[in-house]
Amino acid sequence: MSQDNGKLTSEQVEALLREELPALKTNPISQARIKLREWSDLEDATGQNVNPWIGHNFPPIWFMQGVLWLWLRRKHPALTFEALGEIDTELLFDASNQGTEEAQDPTVPDAEPPRPPTLPASATSGT
Repeated sequence: MSQDNGKLTSEQVEALLREELPALKTNPISQARIKLREWSDLEDATGQNVNPWIGHNFPPIWFMQGVLWLWLRRKHPALTFEALGEIDTELLFDASNQGTEEAQDPTVPDAEPPRPPTLPASATSGT
């Protein structure tokens, strides 16, 4: 199932993401629930200080990858930071949207159709 070194193959990482990412829409990752030792593991994996980025609105990509890695490796301990970094962004979008497209009814519009603009009443001279 995995390569000889015990790490997940790229196909396994893709399957894992397709399985796990749709659930994150309804149950997002909470940075407050990441343990201190896990933050330390992320620092070790990246050589970066994570403190300035915890809770930050616009963290760098390595930090976002790291938070996802910390969260996913709880269920999938063989997932490495490096293996997660090898996925395409398109796969992330595709996997995270998986399930929501199927749940939408194509016959029900997302919003009301746009209405034509109303013109202001004009004053007509009666002469």
